[in-house]
Amino acid sequence: MGDNTELLQATQSVLKELLNRNDYDFSIYLGDLVNDAPDLFMPLKKLVDDVKQSSWVVYGNHDRNFKTDKENQPNLFRDNFGPDTYAFFRNDVLFVALNSIKPEGKYGYKGIYEKNQIDFLSQLLATVDANQPIVISQHIPFVGMKNKKELIEILNPFKNVLFLTGHTHTAFRNTIKMPSGNMINELTAGAVCGNWWTGQKDWEGIPLALMSCGTPKGYFEIDFNKADYKIKYKGGINLPGNKQFSVWFGDYNGEPLSSLAESNEFYVNVFSGSSDTKISVVLPNKKVVFLKKEAILDPFVNYIKQTQKEGLAPDKNSKKSAYLRTKSRHIWKGVMPDELVKGYHKVEIKIEDPYFSTIKDFLWVLKE
Repeated sequence: MGDNTELLQATQSVLKELLNRNDYDFSIYLGDLVNDAPDLFMPLKKLVDDVKQSSWVVYGNHDRNFKTDKENQPNLFRDNFGPDTYAFFRNDVLFVALNSIKPEGKYGYKGIYEKNQIDFLSQLLATVDANQPIVISQHIPFVGMKNKKELIEILNPFKNVLFLTGHTHTAFRNTIKMPSGNMINELTAGAVCGNWWTGQKDWEGIPLALMSCGTPKGYFEIDFNKADYKIKYKGGINLPGNKQFSVWFGDYNGEPLSSLAESNEFYVNVFSGSSDTKISVVLPNKKVVFLKKEAILDPFVNYIKQTQKEGLAPDKNSKKSAYLRTKSRHIWKGVMPDELVKGYHKVEIKIEDPYFSTIKDFLWVLKE
């Protein structure tokens, strides 16, 4: 949030949703609680505290106080939310929060672990069994940290390591193989503000803010059972919990609500998908169409980009969305068979992944 308008948008979307949920233990906010506006820390803290479930916060590059020297930039954050580096156990899982921001000059920064972060993690894990499930939360994605090798040396013996990160305003999953053969899994969780509260506003004044990867603004749910866990994307604020993916049937450069393209190609965006995800579509005749992962711009994002370019959207009371050029990491393309006859066809989409429950959903496709 950069001003009171955006704070209001948060209260009427994600915070309102969390305020009325009773089915989770706690939440973790992955940094950039504000957008270079530390004067919003106090009202935001009050709102977060009004949610009865406990909340843990991570320090981000936009949470710095630029009115002081770089060594003291985190202090206002700490005054309001507590330390930026800490750890706690919950239900046999060790949760760790790290500060991934090293200031450079007055306004710059790099994703570098400073010595105190490395020492903290090293001393903490010296007493921990190699089978201990470990969840590390930080703002900058681990895959982009300049000195991540130093952390890999510490984490190398551990068999169950998950990073939760933010920063990019996109959602994606990543894996890193350590020298021991153990894997680090990383979930970069997007942003509850989506594309910085931009895009066409709805009837309640909340911007669409579709992220550049095609994921609606929202958050991830993670269900832990010791070393095992399942992830689920809460498919956009005010959208139903089973909204885990989007489908585009029309021409790639066409409009969202369309019949099947002449090419018979269609696209599926699985918001929590990765290279481990498998997607198939079962036709009425029981024939199965398997989809292939593609690195392309999400077709809905492409549509927004084109309508903005042509001056058709958004309206004058909404802000244009920026950064609409990033290829999504979770798009799959399929091709319907040529023998598909004209008319409506009920098809079943099946999405499988080792880290989330299998998704099965029915929908119609129109062949004209």
